[in-house]
Amino acid sequence: MYRACLHRPFSAPVATLSTAGEGGEQAGALSSAAMTTLVRHPALLIGLLLATVAGTPAAAQAPASPPPFCAPDGSGTGSYEGWPVPGRAQADGELIPYIVSTQLVAGPARILITLLNAENAITAAPDVPVTLALYDLAADPATPVATVEGSFIDPGTGRGLYRFATELRCAGDWGFEVTAGFPAGPVTAKVIASVRPAGTTPAIGSDAPRSESPVAETPEEIALISTDLSPEPSFYRSTIAQAVSSGKPSAILFGTPMFCQTGTCGPTIEILKTVAASFGDAIEVVHVEPYRLRMTEAGLQPELDADGRLQPIPAVFEWGLPTEPYLFVVDAEGRVAAGFEGVIGEDEVRAAIVAALEDAAAS
Repeated sequence: MYRACLHRPFSAPVATLSTAGEGGEQAGALSSAAMTTLVRHPALLIGLLLATVAGTPAAAQAPASPPPFCAPDGSGTGSYEGWPVPGRAQADGELIPYIVSTQLVAGPARILITLLNAENAITAAPDVPVTLALYDLAADPATPVATVEGSFIDPGTGRGLYRFATELRCAGDWGFEVTAGFPAGPVTAKVIASVRPAGTTPAIGSDAPRSESPVAETPEEIALISTDLSPEPSFYRSTIAQAVSSGKPSAILFGTPMFCQTGTCGPTIEILKTVAASFGDAIEVVHVEPYRLRMTEAGLQPELDADGRLQPIPAVFEWGLPTEPYLFVVDAEGRVAAGFEGVIGEDEVRAAIVAALEDAAAS
């Protein structure tokens, strides 16, 4: 059984309901004019999806072909007709869309969103379908450029979310219009999201960092480098550098099942084990503990800094990780083919590996 050991506070922005409507009237329920304000709350989303990685953030890693900016001058106005100001949400019922993804980057996008109510309780559920309409606000704030269906993911924590696979064609202000099909009827909410030209992790199509990572062969050796209670030995036979240079597609997972800040690292590695087993030796898989560890009388424990914080390993900075768990699929040429932040779905990981194998066979 996996557990989340919180060695430091985790603070995530969540929504607090403001019921002031037009004309300053106070109401007990949301109206079409109701607004919600995103504020910082220290505990609500602990255990939801992601753990922020301590340390100095990595510099943005630009894609080979930088995407255009949505606005001609490279900046948005922050004010668009029919949309709330950035940092607020506008809904026609009790719905606050919370964007879980830590970085939204122009290009192919995997967007993670969950739903909150006025009490900050998560209302995302497998029987609540959700659609996401995307607006390039600088071009036309009234017409969506795409509408996508969300896929519900349950990370095993009892706090689900939705995954949206889409394309963000430019960097700048985007409007996210989320419609949730609650049993009592559909509710729609709008928020503005800032999309970057580049993220801190390797861009799709860029060379994967040739990072060093520990290897092991025997169960005793694996126990010195992994907190997985039922490790898959093949995940520790190669370093990251060896795997991404092997001439085969590879999957590189950063996550610590025992000391994960969110409790999702264990479920994530179990999903990867299931997927990897069906491909056998056709792919290389590496599991990397993202924090410095040491063996003690009590077992493998993290090395904390003077302030009691977890200390990331060098590979975390080389890959620019903002959170963990984080999974990358690398193609046979050693280029990043896909990246998955937080909890993963078996279907999307399998599809990414199949695509990498097909590309290798065609080359």
